[in-house]
Amino acid sequence: MSLSELNKYLTIEGTSISILINGIEKRGLIRRRRSRVDRRMVKVSLTEQGQELLTEIDPQITRLIEKIYGLLSVAERKQLITLCRKIRDASVKNNGGNPDIVEAILIKFNQLNFYLS
Repeated sequence: MSLSELNKYLTIEGTSISILINGIEKRGLIRRRRSRVDRRMVKVSLTEQGQELLTEIDPQITRLIEKIYGLLSVAERKQLITLCRKIRDASVKNNGGNPDIVEAILIKFNQLNFYLS
């Protein structure tokens, strides 16, 4: 994705995102490429090492979600999902924000079938 798309996911300033990306790139987890269509646009993608790390930590994230959200009742989990959807929709409507972060949370809940158990 482009840096501007990535910036929609994060709550940090544009200059700070460059610093963050520089550090991650130095660790060999991502690579930057200039768009062939628009040379001003820089695309960021995971390297093989970055993908391996993501694959390694995904089960840990799942366990963390189960542990934290397991503290909520079924009704509270459903309410949380409703609120996440409301935030997603408001973000898109009012700010042109990217709904994918909240959507990723909802997808993870659905994958776990966790919020209904």
